[in-house]
Amino acid sequence: IKQKVAQGYNTALKKFGDENPDFIAAVNDLTASTCQKFNADVPDVAEVFYQSVGSKLNVASGGRFPLNFSHHLVKYFDGP
Repeated sequence: IKQKVAQGYNTALKKFGDENPDFIAAVNDLTASTCQKFNADVPDVAEVFYQSVGSKLNVASGGRFPLNFSHHLVKYFDGP
C-alpha cells in the first residue's frame, strides 16, 4: 500500500513540474528526529529571514485529504 500511495503522489507531483519526485524520501525527511538533525547541521544565518507554517490535526476526521490520510502515518511513525 505504501508504494501505491507514493506512486499516486509522485504522479501528481510530476504534473506540478517536479521532474523526479520521491514521496517516500520526502515523508522520511519530515520526522521530528530528521528535522532536529537538520537544524543542528544547518545553523541559522543572521541575514536570512526564516518563517515556518504548520498545522495540527487531533483526529483524522478533522481534516480533508491528504491530512486525514497522513495523520495516521505521522502518528504511527513519529508519535502523537
